[in-house]
Amino acid sequence: MRLTDPGGRIFSVSFEGEAGIDAGGVFREGITEIVEDLHSDYFSLFILCPNGVHHTGNNMDKYLPNPACTSPLSIRMFEFVGILMGISLRTKATLPFSFPSFVWKGVINQKREWLDLESTDLITANMVKAITSSHIVDEFTGEQVPINEELFDANFSSTTFTITDIAGQVVELIPGGLKQRVTFHNRFEYAAKVRKFKLGEVATQINAIKRGFACIVPLRIMQLFTWQQVEVLVAGEPDIDVDYLREHTEYRGYKPTDE
Repeated sequence: MRLTDPGGRIFSVSFEGEAGIDAGGVFREGITEIVEDLHSDYFSLFILCPNGVHHTGNNMDKYLPNPACTSPLSIRMFEFVGILMGISLRTKATLPFSFPSFVWKGVINQKREWLDLESTDLITANMVKAITSSHIVDEFTGEQVPINEELFDANFSSTTFTITDIAGQVVELIPGGLKQRVTFHNRFEYAAKVRKFKLGEVATQINAIKRGFACIVPLRIMQLFTWQQVEVLVAGEPDIDVDYLREHTEYRGYKPTDE
């Protein structure tokens, strides 16, 4: 891709070794590849969500901002991602941004809830649920039994006031958290700190995306839409209706039974 000014356009796209007239198609392919590269291993700006890393739960193909990207250059790059999202909405380009509700809600100022986190990090959500539960499964009988201090210590003796962030790094939730054990009596304090950390873990990065998005699209207007509607406006339908696609496909030189 090269910067140029042919006929007043901001930039045009040409592929090395390929012929193509940039009347829209080549440009669309180029900018689509730019967005797809955001979700590739070539860059660290976005990383696969924990559910994808552990192959569990929903949204295993969704990406979250990398909490380790905090440099001034990284923040400007996140702002540019927001600008691309705004351009995608206003030009109906439906660029393939693959983000979960946790990101979309943050960009349009909608409150993020624990369910949004659960949809990207089921292991952490289940861990918090187990620690704060009033019952526990007996390993011998498989029955639910009321939890007490002895049972809690037997099952969570190695748990400390730490949590693993999206990037896989262990973070202390309190000073000296590595040495502070979670007990039956302080377990709710621990759960509250996990929730607070996780819900705000990538706030800096999402706020940068939001600033870029707001340069192109007024955020007040976005309050009229749900996050699902905003996702469709920016990135298109997240799911492909194969039956609909099959119904509206014309075959030339091929048969429907061909691989």
